[in-house]
Amino acid sequence: MRKKGVDILLASSPENVFYTSGFPVSLSATNRILWILRGVYPAFTVIPRIGEPTLIVRSASAEIARDFSWIKDQRYYTVPIYIERTPDRKVKTFAKSALDALKRILEEKGASEGRVGIEEESVSLSFFEVLRRSLPKAMFVNADDAFRELRSIKSPDEISKIRKATEITEKAIEVSMNIIRPGVTEIELVRKLKQCMIEEGADWAHTQIAAGPYNSATPSWQPTDYKVKRGDVVMFDVGAVYEGYCSDIGRVAVLGGSSEKLATLYEISRQASEKAVEAVRPGVRASEIYRIGQQMVQERGYPKSSRGFLGHGVGINVHEEPRMAPDAEGTIEEGMVFTVEPGIYIPGWGGVRLEDMVVVTAEGCEMLTYLPKSLISC
Repeated sequence: MRKKGVDILLASSPENVFYTSGFPVSLSATNRILWILRGVYPAFTVIPRIGEPTLIVRSASAEIARDFSWIKDQRYYTVPIYIERTPDRKVKTFAKSALDALKRILEEKGASEGRVGIEEESVSLSFFEVLRRSLPKAMFVNADDAFRELRSIKSPDEISKIRKATEITEKAIEVSMNIIRPGVTEIELVRKLKQCMIEEGADWAHTQIAAGPYNSATPSWQPTDYKVKRGDVVMFDVGAVYEGYCSDIGRVAVLGGSSEKLATLYEISRQASEKAVEAVRPGVRASEIYRIGQQMVQERGYPKSSRGFLGHGVGINVHEEPRMAPDAEGTIEEGMVFTVEPGIYIPGWGGVRLEDMVVVTAEGCEMLTYLPKSLISC
C-alpha cells in the first residue's frame, strides 16, 4: 500500500474478496458469470494501511462470513430475504445497501479525503460514478496491479491447496483416460472426469478434452459429442479447484497406437517442457522461460510455431500472474506457482501439448505434477 501510495485498498472482485478475507462470494466463485448474475449483492474487503480490515457482505450471508472469514470486523447490509434466526444468531444490519455501507466505512476509516485503491477491472462505471459522487474529496486510483502482485506469491497454505487440487486433477485424468475407446464422446470423457473430481472433494475449474484431427488442434476447444476413433489424439487440458485454489494440467493420449509423426511431435514438446523447467529459478526473467521453450520447438523443425505464452500463474484463478510470455517484464520469485506448457497444433492432423505445474523454490523449482510425461496409448 505504501508502494502504491494509497490509504485504503478496496477489494471488490470475487477473487480478491476471497483472497483478502476468506469469504466465498458465491458457491461457484471460479465461474465469473454466476457472480455477475448475482452482482446485485456485492461484497467488499476494506483494507486500511493502519488498522484492521472490514468485510462488507449482505445480511443473508452473515453465517457464511462468520464461518469462513478470518476478519473480525464484519458489517452487514440489508437485503430483501427473510431468514428465521434463533436469538443467538441474530444479525444486526449496518446499512441499507452495499454502497451505503461502503461509503460509511470509508468515512469511518478516514478515507473520505484520502487515496483509495480500487479494482478498475471489476468495478462497473456506474458504481464508480456513484461512489465518486458520494465521496467527492476522495481520490480513487487503480490498484489492479497491486492485487496481481500480491497474489502472484503463494503462501505455504495456498501451495498446499494447489498441490491437493493437482493431485485430484491427475487422478481424474487417469480415470477419464481409462474409458477411452472407439465411440466414446468428448462429453462422456468430461463427465467421467468431473465425477471423479467431485468424489475426491473438489470442483472443476475447467475441463477441455478434445479428440481427433481438428478438435485437438484447437487450443481452447469446448467438448462435444464427437466420437473418438482409432488413431485419434485425445488432448486433456483440465483442472480441479480445491478449497478455492485451482490446478491446470495437460496430457495427451492416443487411441490404438502412436504414429511416427505423433511420437516425434510429442518428443519435441516434452523436451521443450523439460528445458524450460530446468531454467526456472528466482531471478530469471519470465520472458526467458518463454524463449527457451519456444526456441526448442522452433529449432526442432517448426520455425513458424508461435504461442502468446508458454505458461501462466495458477491460484484462485486458472490464469493469473506471472505470464511466461515474450513481452513479460517481471522476474520469477520464490513462492510463485505457474504452468509450463509448450504445444504444437496442426489443423487437420491434431495437437500436442504437455502442461505441468511448478512451484518456485529458493534453489530452483519443484514439480507439482507427477503424471508420466510419456505419450499415453489407450
